[in-house]
Amino acid sequence: ERDQEIIVERYKSGDLPPVDFQFEEMSLGTEKKSKSLIMRMSRSNLSQNRDKQNLFQKKRKLLKHIENYRFEIIKGTKEMRALQLMVQTYTETPDFGDASQFQQELDIVSQKVHKLEQDLTVLTRD
Repeated sequence: ERDQEIIVERYKSGDLPPVDFQFEEMSLGTEKKSKSLIMRMSRSNLSQNRDKQNLFQKKRKLLKHIENYRFEIIKGTKEMRALQLMVQTYTETPDFGDASQFQQELDIVSQKVHKLEQDLTVLTRD
């Protein structure tokens, strides 16, 4: 079932399926030339549709990545605020313990959020 979901997701484009090509019967003498021309035309139409489909899938995947980055940034920002509050509380009330451990965590989280923001700006440029 997971394989089915992967295949459906990969080939889902949102576009209408291509129309069937109409082939006409030709006489034997010109049959080879016309078939090759028709085949070339149909191949070019199919490749254009594939390129269009690939662009749609790439756009959808890119938007999904952007959404994930925004969610992670929001989550990291909330974590930063909570750690800042803890550092402030531990600094004001030394009886609670040492605030330096939370300060280290705050530095790590703020670096992570900064990196996510940089990655997001790169993705939004694309």
